[in-house]
Amino acid sequence: MNLHQRRAVYIVGCGPGDVELLTIKAYNILTSAQVLVYTGSLINPDILKLAKRAEVMLNSANMSWREILEVLVAGYNQGKLTAWAHDGDPTIYGGLWEVILALRENGIPYEIVPGVSSVAASAARLGVELTVPYYSQSVIITRPHGKTPLRSEERLSQLAKHHSTMVILLGAHAGEAIKNELLAGNFDLEDHVAVVYHATWGDEKKFICRLEELPLKLRERGVTRSATIVVGPAVEALLGAIKPTTSKVYGDHK
Repeated sequence: MNLHQRRAVYIVGCGPGDVELLTIKAYNILTSAQVLVYTGSLINPDILKLAKRAEVMLNSANMSWREILEVLVAGYNQGKLTAWAHDGDPTIYGGLWEVILALRENGIPYEIVPGVSSVAASAARLGVELTVPYYSQSVIITRPHGKTPLRSEERLSQLAKHHSTMVILLGAHAGEAIKNELLAGNFDLEDHVAVVYHATWGDEKKFICRLEELPLKLRERGVTRSATIVVGPAVEALLGAIKPTTSKVYGDHK
């Protein structure tokens, strides 16, 4: 891919943290970028070290979407390889909408480069498949109620009633609220919860506890952000509390 012949603003997924989990395309863009905006401490510093050609590098942590847009548009108009680097995959809670709608309105081409999500990375580090034959063929990716409001139908208490595997992001600071909402959605205090902090980073932490213990265990381990919380059939199958039936993909019936 000759990046200098493909003029666009690149919105790049940098994966969960492990440099080796960058896609080749993301690596090529990061190592070639001349203007780079990045999502602060959420991206492993080892990944940012790849941006050796960057003339401008800005941490978006304290920037508004309008400020981000201004930098991206200026870089593009100057003919520089311009990228906005996101942790994980930018299409999940990436805060993209204002920027991409403005780029479209201004006729500026952009390309979203997918990355390995913390959802997939956390499941891999736990050693589970999120879908469990005959128990959960759906995976609900969600977050607790916070600054971004949720429709009542999207509250954890409502989603929990589906009895599917749930992956809860952006909620490590809200252990008590998550516990209470899951209980209201027919989970039990004895059900299990898996937590992965900084999946694939050098300081990764992971543990499994009973739902009743979740707020305490998060506090004990100092986990207040950058964690993935998994509940439901995938966790129970890992612990042997339920036994997945034979997959129709690789079962003996073939």
